[in-house]
This record gives sequence, C-alpha cells and structure tokens, in this order.
Amino acid sequence: MTAQRDGLWLTEDLNDETAPSTPGARGLPSGPARSTSSRPGTMHSDEPYLMPAYVKLLVADAARSASFYELLGFTRVHQDPVFVHLRWARYADLFLVATPPGVSLAGQRGLGVILCFSAAGDLGIETIAARASAAGAAVDGPRDQPWHTREVLVTDPDGYRACFVEPRTRS
Repeated sequence: MTAQRDGLWLTEDLNDETAPSTPGARGLPSGPARSTSSRPGTMHSDEPYLMPAYVKLLVADAARSASFYELLGFTRVHQDPVFVHLRWARYADLFLVATPPGVSLAGQRGLGVILCFSAAGDLGIETIAARASAAGAAVDGPRDQPWHTREVLVTDPDGYRACFVEPRTRS
C-alpha cells in the first residue's frame, strides 16, 4: 500500500497485506518494501521504506505503461484505479498516474526531461534496449559516453524518455 502523510509518500509491499506497519523516519509509519532484483540499492522485503523523492508521470493508459516499465525491469509495488507505483531500486520510485477522464494534454510529454536509472547489476542495458525495441519503443543506443558510462535512451508509450546507465568498462 502507498499513502501520503505530511507530504511524504510511504510504501509497503503490494503482496504483503498482513505485514505490520513499522515506524519510519520522523515517526511516520511505513511498511516493508520489496525488490527481487540484485541491482545496487535494492531492498529486502522486511526493510522499512520512506520515499524522500519520486517521479509522477501522467499517462494515457496506466496499465499499458505499467506493463511496459515492468518489461524493462521495474517492480510493481502498488496499484489502484488512479495510479501505479513502480520501483526500479531503492529511492528510484516511479508513479504512473492515469489522466483524468475528459482531460487531454497538448504537446510532447516530458519535453526537456530525461529520467535516469542505474542499470548496474543483473539487468544490463543491452537487455533493456532489446526488450524496449521488441515492445515497439524508440531506442537510442546503447552508446558509450565521454563521462565513462554506457547508456541507452528509451521512449515509453506516452513519449516520456528514460535513460538506463551502467559504468563503462575500460578497454
């Protein structure tokens, strides 16, 4: 479950409805969070989690967008009729918020913004690029960057851009 209190989002495991709430930072309750990845910064299922920052994306179809991000390696933490909460790694949370009925957004989504996620660990950027391409997404890279990383830029179904980054190996 994900809830907001005092302007901070608290989260607990979607699949563990019986988990007791535990005190978090500033005395606010938080529940366990989960991740099944071996990426750096991932959390154990019984570790409390208070989100100090997160991103919200207004999307046309939350279910479609969530499936796309899960294909890339995100984990679904919570969902309800209004939003889907996804997690890449510790402190790398993403909320997909359904566009309200009757509302349309003009222009390109996320113009000038690129969301970046570390791909170090068990899921490399070549795999992410291949999965995104197979899903019909625009993919740029992977490319070696002069700042000693290798990156792939993926455009999601709503036009938001996400960059997956891993350290470049020295040759």
